[in-house]
Amino acid sequence: FMFFVFLSFVMDGRNSMLKKGSLRRHSAAAIFPNLLSVCLMMLCAIVAASSVDPSIIEAVSDDDGISVEDVTSSGLSKKAGTHADERTSSQEPMGAATIKAMQSAHEIDEALLFKIEATFAFLCIFYILTYIVGRIQNERTFRCLARALLDCSEELSFEHIGVQSTDQPISSRKLLYRDGGSLAFFFASGRRCAAHGATVSISLKPRYELFALLKGTFFHSTGDTLKVVIPYEANIQPLVLLLVKKEILPAYRRQLPHVELFCDQIQMSPQLKGYLSSNGLQDSDFVLAGDSVEASSLFTIDRVGASLTHLRRALQCLHITDRGAEGSEPQAHDYKKLILLTVDIGHDSRMVASEALRLAVLLSDVLSKWDSGRSAAGIERSRALRRKVLEVENKEKEHQRREQLAERADAKKRDMDEKVSEMSREEQLKYEEKQRRKELKKRTGGAKKIIKL
Repeated sequence: FMFFVFLSFVMDGRNSMLKKGSLRRHSAAAIFPNLLSVCLMMLCAIVAASSVDPSIIEAVSDDDGISVEDVTSSGLSKKAGTHADERTSSQEPMGAATIKAMQSAHEIDEALLFKIEATFAFLCIFYILTYIVGRIQNERTFRCLARALLDCSEELSFEHIGVQSTDQPISSRKLLYRDGGSLAFFFASGRRCAAHGATVSISLKPRYELFALLKGTFFHSTGDTLKVVIPYEANIQPLVLLLVKKEILPAYRRQLPHVELFCDQIQMSPQLKGYLSSNGLQDSDFVLAGDSVEASSLFTIDRVGASLTHLRRALQCLHITDRGAEGSEPQAHDYKKLILLTVDIGHDSRMVASEALRLAVLLSDVLSKWDSGRSAAGIERSRALRRKVLEVENKEKEHQRREQLAERADAKKRDMDEKVSEMSREEQLKYEEKQRRKELKKRTGGAKKIIKL
């Protein structure tokens, strides 16, 4: 049983230490299964200690030279009186009573002990089976999505695909960068309208962690998601656009402060409502927000609308921004102008992955042409919002700078007061005279006045 518990503890290497080159840090949810395994091991040790065989106690007592007869004889030799034999015959020996008390304290129902051990053994075996089955399922999903993204990237004319050298054939090339058993990255670059490449992050549920799955049944947890990040051209005018489901809009507002600053809710065009309400999906499930009213016209392009129709049930968020995105993928850290598309991976994961990458690349293609047709009023409104936000940020920075200067001055004054308190009386008088002259010079501006008598 201890072997099964220990095996469940060390099974998942990702929870014990970070892998070399890992992109994530420890989290409480990841360490929780291992901590629970340690608790199971400790509980098992306690149960084992409480089920000590009483014969061991007798054997130890015999080895130490303590016997019932010895204790009895030594006790009788110290008795005095005419009724000593009668009292000892009716009284149980002291050593035997002590041993029986120890036996009763360590006795445990063998049937109950068997049930406890069987329960823990079943949990450990179930944990191991969950790990194996979950790993296999996630591996199959990763391979399926990698194959779909590879086919779509070749169709979209990306030259460099995967995380290994392009000299190797596609069949033997590593397509995904793996970070544990539930996170992987796909890279593609070498396309004209996506000069900085595309990053696709695949985040699956930790199906191999039993306790993480149990936690997801009681608390809100995200499912299998796929996120596409593409930096777009730098000559595009200021733009922040967000098409997101209502239920996750508060989370995006907390995660991305510029959404709260720049985005106002925009009325959807009838054409966009038609794309999103196909097959019973109501347009009220989504919110369109942006820094310009005309941003909705981007979705009136036929090819964009067709891709939205394919992704209408899987779409979580479509975000176009020139303010960057905190927590985005490593390839996009140095870029502010990004296209971010997040979708749920359902049963038809191949289609969802292909359409998500195709939609993100399509937006990077048509964005430049759409930007050239924007009205001057819309562009000016976007710029005015940024100027206003910049003024507020500058005021906050100036306020913080003044607070820091005041703190430094106070600290310097406290240090000087301590030094003055340690001076002698003559040194204090000289210091006070020097400070008066300095204050007088500061008031007069350094000018010397000559008074004629």
